[in-house]
Amino acid sequence: MKIKVIFIIVLPMLFMAMSACSENSVTAKGKLLFDKTFTNAITRMLDKLTSDEEKMNAEYAEKIATAVNSGDRGALKALFSAKSVSSILNLDEQIERFFSYYKGGFGEYELSSGGESVSMERGKCVERERSFWIYIPSKAQYSSRISVCYRDVYEADPGKVGLVTLKVEGNDAEHSLRFSVGYEWNSYYDDARDMAGRLVEAYGAGDFSSLRELFSRDFDAAALEAIRQGMEKFEGKPLNGQAFTASGKEYYDGNYDIKVDWYSDERVNGNAVLGEKVHVNVWNIITDKKKKYKMSFEMQRFPNLEGSGSSGFAITKFDFYAE
Repeated sequence: MKIKVIFIIVLPMLFMAMSACSENSVTAKGKLLFDKTFTNAITRMLDKLTSDEEKMNAEYAEKIATAVNSGDRGALKALFSAKSVSSILNLDEQIERFFSYYKGGFGEYELSSGGESVSMERGKCVERERSFWIYIPSKAQYSSRISVCYRDVYEADPGKVGLVTLKVEGNDAEHSLRFSVGYEWNSYYDDARDMAGRLVEAYGAGDFSSLRELFSRDFDAAALEAIRQGMEKFEGKPLNGQAFTASGKEYYDGNYDIKVDWYSDERVNGNAVLGEKVHVNVWNIITDKKKKYKMSFEMQRFPNLEGSGSSGFAITKFDFYAE
């Protein structure tokens, strides 16, 4: 009975925390091995969650090992996300270093799951990132472990689905980083929603001064004046998730939430960010005057933190219109 209670408690915690870690390992020597034992229905549920993660981890590991052992740089590069391939300027150099380090290949290795990080919206998984380690045994020519990170779900920017990073670490007590391949792309989830919320709040309050602070310093003056005049035509206060009955009673049903989506355009060289640009669409902006609006904007991060939006972002392009 105690075992069943533990499983009942642990499973919800996994979902509520939106992350999970597995200590299970699988040894691979030519073929990937799976050996699972089902003891009851609750264990079977937990096992299914874990085995799905481990299976995908093992598939990635096998593709990485096959590419290294055959010297196929193109096969390894193809595992990275489309975003990484197009935007990491020195990705080929990073991959070449990886192959030079493991020039003898590795025919035997062990896997250990590192867990996963999940973002949910309205009960749906919109982003999932997983990680695991490939352990190269000490008897191999190059004793080390490889920290592997990949995304298999990313609704906001599907171009970032795929291998994210390979980090080669020493197989000693400190596991010191030796070098890495790839780049850990920012999701911009908080940045996009923060800027959208500030814009909607400023429009609802008719506060052009606060709105102006969100724009870049060199934003066109004539365009800003047009935006100011447009604010005067904005009718009502944004409901931001709240609605009202005929008697004026406030309630919440989720249908009046503003909707936000975005995609990003970054360029990096190694770990040096050369530029960050995020395109954001905001719709379903409903007011208590039964008006509906939407907006789209582009924001860039400036090194001098010139924007008052999230993390130094400032708006460089903007459109706003009634639906």
